[in-house]
Amino acid sequence: MADTPQKTRKYTVLAVTVVLIIMAGGIAIDSGTMPFFLNNSSQATVNVTPAEASLFHTIGNLTNPAGSEALREVPTRPSIEGTVSASETESSFNYQKEILSAFIEASQTFEGAGKAMTSYEMTTYNLFTDPDLGNSAHLGRPYGAMATVVINGTPGMLENTLWGYEVDATAITRTVMTSDAGSDTGFVAVSFVTQDTGTPVFYALITAEELAAFDGRWGGGSYICQDDWTKLRYDDSFVGCGYEDPDERLIPEVDPGISYEEFDKYGLYVQPSEIRDTIEKQTIALNGIVSRISEGALNNDFDLMKEASMQLMSEARSIKTEISALPVGPVYRDDIAEFIEGIDNYQYAGAMLWYGSAFTQPDAIRKGNDYLIAGIEHNNNALAGLDMRTINTALIDLPDEDIFPHALYLHDFYRFQDAKKVNDISMKITGVKGSTLYFTTNEDGEEEKVLAGYGYKYVLPVVEVTHYGYRGGGSSRITTPEPSKFTIIWNGEEYAAESPSGYLQPLGQAYTRQYLDRKETVEALLLFKVPASLNYEEAYLKVDLGSEGTPVWHLTERQ
Repeated sequence: MADTPQKTRKYTVLAVTVVLIIMAGGIAIDSGTMPFFLNNSSQATVNVTPAEASLFHTIGNLTNPAGSEALREVPTRPSIEGTVSASETESSFNYQKEILSAFIEASQTFEGAGKAMTSYEMTTYNLFTDPDLGNSAHLGRPYGAMATVVINGTPGMLENTLWGYEVDATAITRTVMTSDAGSDTGFVAVSFVTQDTGTPVFYALITAEELAAFDGRWGGGSYICQDDWTKLRYDDSFVGCGYEDPDERLIPEVDPGISYEEFDKYGLYVQPSEIRDTIEKQTIALNGIVSRISEGALNNDFDLMKEASMQLMSEARSIKTEISALPVGPVYRDDIAEFIEGIDNYQYAGAMLWYGSAFTQPDAIRKGNDYLIAGIEHNNNALAGLDMRTINTALIDLPDEDIFPHALYLHDFYRFQDAKKVNDISMKITGVKGSTLYFTTNEDGEEEKVLAGYGYKYVLPVVEVTHYGYRGGGSSRITTPEPSKFTIIWNGEEYAAESPSGYLQPLGQAYTRQYLDRKETVEALLLFKVPASLNYEEAYLKVDLGSEGTPVWHLTERQ
């Protein structure tokens, strides 16, 4: 599936000639019996002749995921096996060693789709170095390298964005190009393949010529964006969305911009009226999408916000492609450049608004709004330069920067009536407790310790429900909500309340559904198992009361 350099003969993939052993940060090679580690724990020996094996290495314990029920247990990731092979017999063994070592180093830093890696393969290619025969973009270098990363299942929501693939492809590219092999590398290609089907879902290639624009700039960001790879394609039916973090892009030293050389050669330019019509249509389309995002924010409809934000990213890219292809005369080029700058900011806004709505992050929404404001400003400058009507910013409703703009705080009452409208009820959250364990009594009357487990903790909001009024005309008894009606929202995930009963030592009484008569009150603890990194300032408690509303509380006091 990947495009590889042109060859003059058919190559046969042969196994390289020795086994590479990477231990304790070094490379140990022995032509006879050689040790190797499996999953960083057991050691074995194998007898290998130099001509019998590809370079082979097993990666163990790349991450420490949450999930172990033993409080002090550090879970290990299953071992990950892979090889490096050459496309032909003349390929340099030392080059292959360096390439494999660079990949192993990069794999330790994976933060996107690569975290789902189950195996890998590195392939090296001999390149033509003759300036008359070779690809000039390879800068006369003798080798190319390709990494194939096999992933299991669908990565997480952020990891399965375009950024999630680009950031790990960039990590591989960076370590290769900054290693001893970098000066011999004419291109780096990275492919992600699903384990179940063997189908490529992402492929990116960048040549040494393109990479030269990043020399000395590797510390300026975490990934190469889609516009700056020599080739990039991905399966948009598998990759969740085209999100790219605008603040973490690696910026090349020189922006090639738009070339008008061919248009200038013949002096054939688009009519000014067509430029204005195109820009007017595009401006209306973009701001219509912004209105949909704002609608979702107003109604706490995060699915609508995510969908519309993805549409904004896609539409902005499409518009940039369309406007960049217009044969614009010299007098309008500065205005077109200004308009494209605005379009870029709309795309960045879409990315941050998607992230904010997907992971309930107010700061991301604020950044998204900043990009929208910048986009409108650039576009208005362009519209004014083209003698067109500018955008009336008073008519643009930016998305609300608060995730739940009407959320209550600790000690705030939510008052409602029962379904028959005869009883008045109030609810509030009076405090929040936290713990990694509690003690309870089992059916045999024995004390039992319950642990949250490695990477988790318990959050216990104190809920108070009061029956404070009876209007007559029906039963004066009410039923409080089931614990399952309560959820904590944090980082784009919802965590349902658990349903213990009795006294949770030393914390307090567990909340259960209660029957209350007039003037009665219940105050008890809800129990949630959440990631240990949950921050109260960023989390919310929601309760579904059906037709009586869905109140939301901050887990902090009003400032």
